[in-house]
Amino acid sequence: MPLKPPTRKEWAQARARAILDAFHAGQWTGFGKRLSAQWMDAWTFFIPGFVIPTMIVEAITGPKGDKLWEMGLLSIGTFSALEAAYQTMFVGSGNRPTPGRESQRIALVDGPSGQRLNFGRAYLRCVLSLLGSVLVIPNLMLIFTRRKQSAADLLVHTVVVHYEQAAPEVSAAAKRRARWVNLFLTAAVIGIFYAVFGKFFSLMAENDQLVHIRNDLVNYADLLETHSRNNGEMPPSLDSLGYKPESFSTVYVLTPAGVLYAEFTLGPIWNSHKSYYSLYPEYDAATGTKRWHCRSLGISGPLRRNCPDSQAADPSWVGQR
Repeated sequence: MPLKPPTRKEWAQARARAILDAFHAGQWTGFGKRLSAQWMDAWTFFIPGFVIPTMIVEAITGPKGDKLWEMGLLSIGTFSALEAAYQTMFVGSGNRPTPGRESQRIALVDGPSGQRLNFGRAYLRCVLSLLGSVLVIPNLMLIFTRRKQSAADLLVHTVVVHYEQAAPEVSAAAKRRARWVNLFLTAAVIGIFYAVFGKFFSLMAENDQLVHIRNDLVNYADLLETHSRNNGEMPPSLDSLGYKPESFSTVYVLTPAGVLYAEFTLGPIWNSHKSYYSLYPEYDAATGTKRWHCRSLGISGPLRRNCPDSQAADPSWVGQR
């Protein structure tokens, strides 16, 4: 008859004993395991820390490709705040490692006693560790200190120990059930992540590509107008203008009717498709001015707004020239 799996309290008690034993045995944690744990924990708040702020900035300003500073500052601030809250919640609410630390069997404890930290010290240590990550050298001090303490550890009097896995006995049947449950949950999380954010990441990648193509079309249009004013005729081809396009994977063509035409491939490898942009001139005899209009094909709806005459067009992009 299979044994009953241990309760959460029994797991916590066994882990606390293992952490304390590791502290008394002087099993300090080096740079490699800390970095691995930090990397695994970072994915927990990657989406709320980077993706969501990026979505907010693009929703406010539109995907113009010129808001990198705003996106960067908002993302770094959100990421840092979430990490501080995340680390403090785990460390200060009991002798519990974060999921990343637990995967490496390491734990942050009080330096003199090996006991858990309170919320205040846990938060202070996290903030100092984040500053150390920016300055690099303070966190590298753990390579040279006797108990492998970084500058943040020395200031807050903490150590990071490497403990052996210690838990109540679990039957083979319970382990198999847990393995299948974890496999199912992992697959479910991956599926949900792809369904929710797959399209968003695809749009971001397409927008980065379209920014360069739109820049090329505008620059080509400027050069064409300059050439036609100076020479009284259109050039025989775009090559004669001597412009080096930003998007080298795009085919740019000037038709006999004076239409600028761009052909390119959008989307990931498994779902790529041909897409097109074109700028065509319209001469206003009453005012003697020329206005460029844009048409697109194969462009996702949210990205068409930077092409005037498309649905949800932004007419300020190409405007009267």
